[in-house]
Amino acid sequence: SPYRNLAYNQVVTTDLGDYQLSGAPLVDGRVVFFPAALLTDGWASWLGLDLRAQIAIGIRTVDADGNEFKSSYSNYHLGALGRIPVGKHAVRAFAGYAMQTFTLESKTGNITSPTPNTDYRMLRAGAGGDLQLTDKFAVGLEAAWLQFLSVGQIGEWFPRSSAGGIEVGTELTYAVTPMFYARGFGSYERVFFDFK
Repeated sequence: SPYRNLAYNQVVTTDLGDYQLSGAPLVDGRVVFFPAALLTDGWASWLGLDLRAQIAIGIRTVDADGNEFKSSYSNYHLGALGRIPVGKHAVRAFAGYAMQTFTLESKTGNITSPTPNTDYRMLRAGAGGDLQLTDKFAVGLEAAWLQFLSVGQIGEWFPRSSAGGIEVGTELTYAVTPMFYARGFGSYERVFFDFK
C-alpha cells in the first residue's frame, strides 16, 4: 500500500496545496535474472538484470471543497545488478533507469488540482546487502540515490527547479521451499526540490 505526502516549505501563494494519500491497493512485481548463472557459477553469474514495477489501483482523491479527482500511480525500474557472495551472505550494487508518475485528473468539471502531477524520470543507483540469518530467514537492506532527469508538471509550474532524491528499503524473506519464497518489504523515498 503506498503512502504519499507532498508539502511545501515557505509557501508564497495560496494557490499551492499540500497532498496526502493514506493508502491504496498496490500491485507490485519484481524480476531478477542472472543469465550467466545458467552456464557457470563463476563471477559472470553475479551479474544480472533487475526489473521492478508498481501500479496502484482504486485511488480516490477529494479536495477540501468536495471536488473529486481520478488519481493514478505507477513506478518502474529497469537496471543492471551485481551481487557478490560473502559466505552465506551477499552484497549488491545496482544502477538503472526509473520512471514514476502520480496524476490527478478532475472528475467534476474544469476544476484545477492545487497539486501538480509528477512524472519523474531518473537514474537510480545504489547498494545493499543480504544477511542469511538462518536456513529459512534472510534480511535485506538497500539504499539508492535518485538523479532526476525530468519531473513533469512540477517543472512546468517551477521551470527553474532542481530535484534530487534518496530511497531506503528493507525486506524479510522466508524460504517456504528451496524454490519458493515469501517476502515482506517496505521502502521510503524522499524527493526534495529547490524551486528557486
